[in-house]
Amino acid sequence: MLVQLIIAALFLASCCIDVSAWQRLSAKDASNKVGVANLDIDFVVSSSSDQHDSNGVVYLDSQSDAQHQDNLRLCLSANAIAQLQERGIINPANSLLGKHLHIAGAVMRIQGQAMLPIQSADQITIVS
Repeated sequence: MLVQLIIAALFLASCCIDVSAWQRLSAKDASNKVGVANLDIDFVVSSSSDQHDSNGVVYLDSQSDAQHQDNLRLCLSANAIAQLQERGIINPANSLLGKHLHIAGAVMRIQGQAMLPIQSADQITIVS
């Protein structure tokens, strides 16, 4: 009987959990969540910059103007680029331009710009 009451209480408590905590954030909203771990972000690539040869990274931006205050910049590491290439995405800067993505990670602010490092291709899900 006591176990049934505990289970019922846990069920009722779970019904009160804030569902918005599991909602995917827009890139703009995520750019204001600096330092929050495990964000789930809805992201459309509006511009990109392939600096893989010179700096070892590819940048994907949520705004066409990379300097826009609402821009969230994804920084794909050499490891993530290699993993994407293994999956058939040879040139991520061109292939992902205009794509709708779901991104997992944590945002940081570097020189006033919101950035999210992508260390693994598993942080990216291509929606369309």
